[in-house]
Amino acid sequence: MSYLRSDLAVQRSEFTVDVPLAVERGEVVALLGPNGAGKSTVLHLLAGLLGPTSGSLELAGRVLSAPGARPVPVPERRIGLMSQDPLLFPHLSAGDNVAFGPRSRGMGKANARVAAAEELARMGLDGMADRKPVQLSGGQRQRVALARALAADPDLLLLDEPLGALDVQTAPEIRQLLRTRLAAAGTTTVLVTHDVLDAAVLADRIVVIDRGAMVDEGPATRVLSAPRSPFSAHIAGVNLLVGDVVGSGEGTVTVRSGNEILVTGVAISGLATGAAAAAVFRPSAVAVYPAEVAGSPRNHWPATVVGLEPAADGVRVRTSVGVAADLTPAAIAELGLTIGARVHLAVKATEIRIHPH
Repeated sequence: MSYLRSDLAVQRSEFTVDVPLAVERGEVVALLGPNGAGKSTVLHLLAGLLGPTSGSLELAGRVLSAPGARPVPVPERRIGLMSQDPLLFPHLSAGDNVAFGPRSRGMGKANARVAAAEELARMGLDGMADRKPVQLSGGQRQRVALARALAADPDLLLLDEPLGALDVQTAPEIRQLLRTRLAAAGTTTVLVTHDVLDAAVLADRIVVIDRGAMVDEGPATRVLSAPRSPFSAHIAGVNLLVGDVVGSGEGTVTVRSGNEILVTGVAISGLATGAAAAAVFRPSAVAVYPAEVAGSPRNHWPATVVGLEPAADGVRVRTSVGVAADLTPAAIAELGLTIGARVHLAVKATEIRIHPH
C-alpha cells in the first residue's frame, strides 16, 4: 500500500478537481499544469485547508479524511506546507521560527533550539539563528522557511511554488539546496510548480493536471521526453501530435493526427494499425520554407504562422497546424515571416519519435 493515498475531490464553479494520488515513502511528486488547473487546490485538500466533497485520504497508515468521518484537524495531520511566501513569524528570530515546529510537537525548549540550530546549519545559515526575518535576504528567508518545515519532521511536505518569488540568481541555489535536503531527509513531498526545471531537478514523478483532472503521469524523464498531453509537450518544449497509427514500415510508423496531419517517425515500441500514438519532436528539428520544396523530407505540411515569440536560441514560430519551429532571428528576417504568412514545414522522419499514447 502506498505511503500516501488520496482520491479527494472538490467541486469548483468551472469544474471538479479530482486528482487521485498514490505516493511512495520518500518520493517527490511534482504537480504541473496551466494556471487555474487546480494544482494548489489539490495541496489544500491534502493539508486539510479545504473540505472535500468526496473521497478519502490516508497518510503513513492513518486515515486523515473519509466519508462520514470527522477529518483529522490540520495541526494533527503531520503535514507541512510551504509556499513562495516564507510566512515567517516576524517577531521571532530565525532560530525560534525553526524551533516552532519541534516545540509544537512537544519537544523541550532547549532541545528544540539545538534542533533548529542544526537545521539552519544544514541550510547554510550557521550563525544566523538570532536574526529577525527583516534582517535576512529573500533567499535566506526561504531557507529558514524550508528549515522550519523540515525541522517539524512532517510525514508529508507540501511545497506550493517554493521558488516562485526568488530572483534568477537565487533560485538555482535554493533549488539545489532543496534537492539535497529532501533527499537527505527522505521526506515524502508533493510539489506544485510552474517551472519545468523545478520538476526536472526535484521530482521523481510528474503529474500533469488540466481543468481539475490528471492528463499525464509518470517518471519525470518520461513525461518530459515523451509527453502525452499538449501542456506536457508545452512545458517540455517539444511538438506533440496525437492520433492513430495508419501504417508502418521498416522501423517507422505513420500516424494521422486529430487535425488530419500525416506524420511518420521512428517507432519506440511495437504499434499496431489503429493504435493510439503520439509523435514527439523538437521545434529545432523543423525546417521552414516559403514554398514547398521538391525532394523535401517525408514529413512536410503547409501552414500559416500564428505566433512569433522569444525562444532560448532565437525565435519560436507557432503555426496553424500545431507544429512549432525554432529559427534564428536572421532566418526570420530572411524569410520575411510575420503573423499570417503562409509557409511549408518539413521534418525528417529520423527526428520524430512515435510513442504509445
